[in-house]
Amino acid sequence: LLYLGLVFMLARRFTGRFGAHVAALLTALGPVGLVLWSTMARGGFIELVVLGTLALVMATDLLGQRQPRSSSFFMLGLVLGIGWWMNNQIAFYMAPIGLIFLFRLPVTSGLRVAFNGLLAGLAGFFLGSAPFWYANIAIKPKWQTFETLTKKQTDTGFFDHLTGYFSEALPIIFGARRF
Repeated sequence: LLYLGLVFMLARRFTGRFGAHVAALLTALGPVGLVLWSTMARGGFIELVVLGTLALVMATDLLGQRQPRSSSFFMLGLVLGIGWWMNNQIAFYMAPIGLIFLFRLPVTSGLRVAFNGLLAGLAGFFLGSAPFWYANIAIKPKWQTFETLTKKQTDTGFFDHLTGYFSEALPIIFGARRF
């Protein structure tokens, strides 16, 4: 429910009230397979989209301010840091936010505000992701998370994935096959 509210808030920043209602409705009425997959309590997936969407709302608000405060960047970094600790796929939210800030913020708010915002955002990120860093530095084997992220998982190739996409994933998404 929080995710639906955040989708509404994000869409409201770009569309009117009607567009925000449509966005929330379409989010609520997703394909059964995707709804089941994203709401199961495992892997932090629903938490990931909630925190990622919250970060997008916060970033949109920050970009709309002429002279944003460092505390707002800190809070954005904190949300993204907690997301990093929960599920590293928050990087898919971090990348566009970071790129937009990199190219737009120095122009609209100046280099000093951009640099201070970067420092505050990094401080918030490392505070929010502190459990992740602690586990990777203090617990043996060290850097286990990065080893898991970078090691080769399977020997399947591109065409195996492509075949699976059409034979399994799409039929599930369209409701033609049981999840």
